[in-house]
Amino acid sequence: LSLSVFGAVVVARAPAGPWDDFNYAPSTRLVSPATLHAISGATLVPTQGVTNSTAYQFSGNASYIVFDFGKEVGGLTSVDITEATDNSSFSLAYTESPLLISPFNSDDSRTPTSAMDSDGVEDVSASGANGTTWTQEWSRMRGGFRYLTIASTNDAPLSLANIVVNITFMPHWDEPLDAYTGYFYAKDTNFSAEDYGYGEDEDFLTKAWYAGAYTSRGSLRSHAHIKTVCRQSHRCSGHMSVISTYGYSEVVYIQCDSMSCRDSFANDWGREAAGGQNSAANAIWYYALIKGYELATVVGDGDLATECAYNASVAKAAFNSLLWDESAGMYCDNATTTMHPQDGNSLAVLFNLTETTEQSKNVSEGLTQFWTDIGPLCPELPDTIIPFIGGFEVKAHFVAGEGERALDLLRSEWGYMLYSNITTRSTFIEGYTADGSLGYRGNYGYDQDSSYTSLSHGWSTGVTAALTNYVLGLQLTAPAGTTFDVRPVLSGLTEAQGGFETALGWFGVHWAINNDSDVSVWTLNVTSPANTTGTIYVPEEADASAGVYLDGELYDAPVSGQVTTGSGNHTVV
Repeated sequence: LSLSVFGAVVVARAPAGPWDDFNYAPSTRLVSPATLHAISGATLVPTQGVTNSTAYQFSGNASYIVFDFGKEVGGLTSVDITEATDNSSFSLAYTESPLLISPFNSDDSRTPTSAMDSDGVEDVSASGANGTTWTQEWSRMRGGFRYLTIASTNDAPLSLANIVVNITFMPHWDEPLDAYTGYFYAKDTNFSAEDYGYGEDEDFLTKAWYAGAYTSRGSLRSHAHIKTVCRQSHRCSGHMSVISTYGYSEVVYIQCDSMSCRDSFANDWGREAAGGQNSAANAIWYYALIKGYELATVVGDGDLATECAYNASVAKAAFNSLLWDESAGMYCDNATTTMHPQDGNSLAVLFNLTETTEQSKNVSEGLTQFWTDIGPLCPELPDTIIPFIGGFEVKAHFVAGEGERALDLLRSEWGYMLYSNITTRSTFIEGYTADGSLGYRGNYGYDQDSSYTSLSHGWSTGVTAALTNYVLGLQLTAPAGTTFDVRPVLSGLTEAQGGFETALGWFGVHWAINNDSDVSVWTLNVTSPANTTGTIYVPEEADASAGVYLDGELYDAPVSGQVTTGSGNHTVV
């Protein structure tokens, strides 16, 4: 292994490459339908000067056209009214899943009802509007959707053209929506989508990374128009704890005592009830204390740092003393049950509540008992697969050193969400049932309303960070990345590359295994901006028997298997 040093590279946008083909974000905010999904009682009329040289002529009441945008979109709809009388009118219905397409109802975004009709349609009068453009008012802006159904609502003449949606998410972003400041790219020869009408797809991991990024852009940084965010203010309660890390922030709603956490939110993620001193809430409490210690250290508050560190050590000891089940090799949900939860066990490994490597590996193996062909059936809520916790589980397997197991889970759960013909095939779902239906929480708060389940849910995007932090191996260890680690978990792959930008500049990693000779050679390139220090961890799979070389010279590693680099571009061969 050898390392050579070149100048640092700082860019504002991720470099171009083959990964751009899998970026779901459009380059412009003004998007038109990709195809027509269905037509009933309407006619396509060749027309000059309009999109696709086509106008849409409706034959009478209840005639309709279903427009397919090809991916999740959301924003303000506009329509050119090319023919109308004072009696003409039409309606718009929005849906994410093709299963829910209807000229009479949108899927539900604010209130679940057993009739699945709380949102209805938006009615538009075309009286006096002949030759004008109708644009949706901000107050009527609909949440995320893939399918738009426009129907005539009486027998008066009606022709429309130029169906356009002005995407409103990422309102602060002046660059093109597809101008990401990070990327990921890896080939996966072990993924097959045959069950969903596709063959093998070696680009699945890259697609999953970009689908997660697109879901997050649409739901976490919008004007709250993707339907999951629209309703969060109505559903969340309890005390808010903000957990900050160097790469992102997570917000959880919990109520904490001094030494342990009692979760008072009964309608949380995939749980029938989240009350009591359960393992997941206490794992989050422990992690909050650790982050509190780190943040207090950064701002120089030694007393607070000491208090957080002490409380974290007490919480960790109690967690293991009260909840560890040696016979099962997993943690119990609380001190009064023998149920071993997916969430609590995943978070315990991820947040370093385990006390030994063997313990982490036992939990990793134990979690596989919940697996199905389309994801883990969590024991905390009957008939539920919950990608929010699934994302933590994927990360937990990586942390436990079980990278191939992590990718197996990613392929089954996120493969289903990305390739199933009932999803948007561009974003990730809030949750679903064991048979793959959209009836998430049907018996537990959602009133059997499958249309209320969000198909673009930011909390289901954990695999995007997992691929960057573990497969690529790039993790920041100080604010903005003044120090960082490159610790790839090879996971049976032969190559991965990617990176992201912080306020300091560009961080990039590209590693590959060359099997052309009798000995496999692991190669790494890493780039970091000025005034940064990185620690490269040579994977156990790499053959370092001949030593580690830095700049053509044998590197005398203070810690075996670790190489410290400064800013710039470093190449490991």
